[in-house]
Amino acid sequence: MNGSYPYILKKRISSDNGHLSNAEALELFTKHRGKCLSHLILSHLSKNNNKPELVDQLFRQQAGATNIIVASRYEETPVFCIKQNTISAHHYIKADSSPAQVQLSLF
Repeated sequence: MNGSYPYILKKRISSDNGHLSNAEALELFTKHRGKCLSHLILSHLSKNNNKPELVDQLFRQQAGATNIIVASRYEETPVFCIKQNTISAHHYIKADSSPAQVQLSLF
C-alpha cells in the first residue's frame, strides 16, 4: 500500500482476485508442498514493491530440501532437465529423443 501505484490499482492488487503477498505465497508453499517437491521457482515479483533478495531469504528459511529459485526480471531462467529423479539446471539443453529426459520450459 506504500508503493507508487494509483489507489485503484492498489485496491485491485490487494483484493481476493489480485496478487499474492509474499506472506500468502509462503503460506501456500508451506501448507501444500508435496514431499517430492525439489524446486520452487518464484516469478512475477513486483518491480516497484518487492525485492528478489527479500523473497529469497523468506522462502529459504522454510524451504527445507526444496531448492528456491527467484526468477530474474532481466535474465532468462535456466531450463531444468529431469532425468530419472535427478534435476539439473542448464542455460541451454540440446533436444534429445531419449524418453528418460523431459525438458520443462518455464515462462
